[in-house]
Amino acid sequence: MVKVGVSTEAQVSDSDLIQVVFEEGARFYIRTIYDNGARYEDSEAGFNDLEQNMMLSLKGEFVGDVFHAKEIWMNKTA
Repeated sequence: MVKVGVSTEAQVSDSDLIQVVFEEGARFYIRTIYDNGARYEDSEAGFNDLEQNMMLSLKGEFVGDVFHAKEIWMNKTA
């Protein structure tokens, strides 16, 4: 599982980025977080639900320097 939090204002050099490939059949989920993290609700999602600067959790594996994601969790707060 890879999880990285970076400020949307942060300057990140290209050398600090990793390439992510979504495996065929990868599963996408949205985790909606309520009450400052007191509870959450998960629902199925798709690639089109990804948004810029969204916090993601990725489950998969590295093949060389490329991360192959099999599960993608998109976090939203309500």
